[in-house]
Amino acid sequence: GGSAVKQAAVLEDGGVQGRVQSLMCHIEFCVSIAGCCKEYFARKELWGSKSDNKEVVELAKDLAATATQCYEQLKKLGLREEANALYEMLEMMLHTGGVKGEMPDPLPAEDDSPNFTLSAAQSFSSGWGLFQGRLCDFLKIAHPQEGRCKSEDVRKLAMLLGSEGTFANKGLNLLKQLMSFIADKECDSYLQLMGLQVVRAVLYMRPGDANLTDDQREALFGLFMRNQPPSLSQSSYERDKDLTRLQLTLARLGAVDVVISCVESTDADVRLAALQLGVTVLEGGNRRVQDMFAAALSQPSNQGFFVNIRALFDECIDDMKEAKRKEKRVQAERASNTKKSPGGGGVGGRGGGAGGEPRRLGG
Repeated sequence: GGSAVKQAAVLEDGGVQGRVQSLMCHIEFCVSIAGCCKEYFARKELWGSKSDNKEVVELAKDLAATATQCYEQLKKLGLREEANALYEMLEMMLHTGGVKGEMPDPLPAEDDSPNFTLSAAQSFSSGWGLFQGRLCDFLKIAHPQEGRCKSEDVRKLAMLLGSEGTFANKGLNLLKQLMSFIADKECDSYLQLMGLQVVRAVLYMRPGDANLTDDQREALFGLFMRNQPPSLSQSSYERDKDLTRLQLTLARLGAVDVVISCVESTDADVRLAALQLGVTVLEGGNRRVQDMFAAALSQPSNQGFFVNIRALFDECIDDMKEAKRKEKRVQAERASNTKKSPGGGGVGGRGGGAGGEPRRLGG
């Protein structure tokens, strides 16, 4: 009786609710990491190149053991979807990746779950996805989503790392660590790409702004996906008031170094993501961020940035010239075919059989 009253009082205070909400945020973060790990161990060019390194193998074994513990806890909590994400990651690590360890028991069947009938559109979408996967396997090419962080993972990570309400993220310390990690030239290109997308999404979704509604954030994330400016209104003054502050914060945490470093990547997707982040950080003509870029780029160690930008411009110009040449060739071929077709001048020409004048036999 007494303990129940105390528990009810704590719930009303919001203490337990706050802890539960924090736990769910961390579980979502864990699931996002599991998805990224699954993609990592699925790619032979990444994991396969490190599977001979004893230190890395031991780290992978520890990761599998920790993931198994998380999986068992999620099963106890009844979080089937989240537990299944961990199970799929473990399957990829232990079966495909060859990491040593024991697979936990699979999730029990949901006997009491209602039977849902898929609509025609849902059935087609599911079947089309399976067909794509089988075709990619047959042709031995990468799956459409392989090696690329999914948009939902980017959205969730941005909301977690961009909020000071997240555990141990005072002053956006976790976001700062992420930027320091991806600015390292030794960082894997897949992780750099994911990190660049997350940092840029933070500028769009503004997780620390309590005045934004969920609908507004979803609309801003839509702008992020379409590569449009991070503002819902036409008023540049109101937009700059909020965005400029966040741009400066991220620039001070390391966004400037991230852009300069990642532009030098040999991965075309990483270079593009770095340039997109640079444009977003400078959106609206943020003078103080411009000064930070100018100070960083004046250092002799960063002179390679301009060389890389010039190389990108030259590459784009060459691509445009080649596209124009191809277009001219196609137009010339069409014009040639058009001239041949009227008046029976097609295949065989005049006196040549098909489409021409019939050939006389015997003189």
